[in-house]
Amino acid sequence: MNLIKYTAGLALARMDRQKFREIFNNFTIPDADFSDSHFDSYRDRLIRYYIACKAQKQEYKGQSEIEALHKNFWSKVDKYFVSTKSRADDVHIPAYRDIVSDLSSILTERNIKTVCEFGVGDGKWLNYLSQQWTGIKNFIGIDISEKQIERNARLFPHFTFKNSDLMEYVKLNATQNTLYHTCGGVLEYISENSLKRFFRLLKDQAKGSMIFLIEPLYGDYDITKEISSKINGFEYSYTHNYVYWLKSEGIAIIRQEERIIGGGRMHVVVAQIE
Repeated sequence: MNLIKYTAGLALARMDRQKFREIFNNFTIPDADFSDSHFDSYRDRLIRYYIACKAQKQEYKGQSEIEALHKNFWSKVDKYFVSTKSRADDVHIPAYRDIVSDLSSILTERNIKTVCEFGVGDGKWLNYLSQQWTGIKNFIGIDISEKQIERNARLFPHFTFKNSDLMEYVKLNATQNTLYHTCGGVLEYISENSLKRFFRLLKDQAKGSMIFLIEPLYGDYDITKEISSKINGFEYSYTHNYVYWLKSEGIAIIRQEERIIGGGRMHVVVAQIE
């Protein structure tokens, strides 16, 4: 922890309680990132640093306050989906179309009947998957943003969209012979304990299913040497060793690789639940 930054953030938070509450309730990606106000951006980052450090202290006590901050942000977010409306076309499709193509025959061989994407966002990536995997007729998009789910239902009425937390959805709705998928960073917002519970639920309730993850690796995190999850990156999200925790639950790894996308490291993992 940088004591100077922490102290400055604490002082700013105490001086402007309204701004503190705004940043606290809008933690993951501050409003300043969508504006040209550099002063606000710098101030926001100091306050966010203070909030993040304080939350991380609770993390070591087993309380996932960072996860709660991220969940609060994504449940209310609106501007983000507008600012990233071309992300599927500009980033995801060029970066991962070869993997999507490779998976097509595997999904058929393994009798996958449903694709369920967590953190579906604007639904455009799910729509692309449906166009590539034409043998699958059931596509489900899960997101905790109620507003975005409502938009998606209007834009893509042929899909099923659910406003739900991924853990709650799996507890109540996990099905067999389903591909469970995240793209671009979803599980990075849940704690290590939640990640392990998520994989355990899938292992117990989703026999004959597959898992297809595309998640970021931040900093110098090395999945060949590190096991414990770390909180890092500008968003203070989690870098997890997905391969290790999947294997720990007895879930077989079919494919894994690291790719550099837009200057960042992305970890691609495909796994099979027997």
